Amino acid sequence: MSNDGSSPPLFAVDVDGEEHFEEDFECVGLNDDTSIEGLAFNPTTKMVLLTDSTASRVHMYAVETEACKTLHDKRFTEPAGICFAPGGHIFVCDHSSDSVIQLSPSGDVVRVHDVGMRCPWAVSVSKDGQYMAVSNRGSDNDMVKLFKIMYA
Repeated sequence: MSNDGSSPPLFAVDVDGEEHFEEDFECVGLNDDTSIEGLAFNPTTKMVLLTDSTASRVHMYAVETEACKTLHDKRFTEPAGICFAPGGHIFVCDHSSDSVIQLSPSGDVVRVHDVGMRCPWAVSVSKDGQYMAVSNRGSDNDMVKLFKIMYA
């Protein structure tokens, strides 16, 4: 997603297809320098997650409460793909560190997973939470790997 100034960085679309600018999304710090690489939405908790590779941050926005939280952690070097897993855990690909970072539902780092591939870019977790698929981008050896998740 890029913001060329022709439209707001984020807006809501209602069931009738009408677009509504959500000023509350501004609290996550989106601006012209933001580079959103990943986006996830949890329909149960109504939580939006955004990865900002330029600022090495993950943004959490609770739609119903309008609560915003920006996650800063030295282990975020170039966050890209992001997804929710059952139980609210969050998985973030970090393109530069060649890892997938597992977060608690509140955004705390639980574990950093070495996925054995350069430049992981996209991540998805199975509906039952037992498996994680990771793909990469920008590498001479593009691949998809499937992992069994072992929760601590």
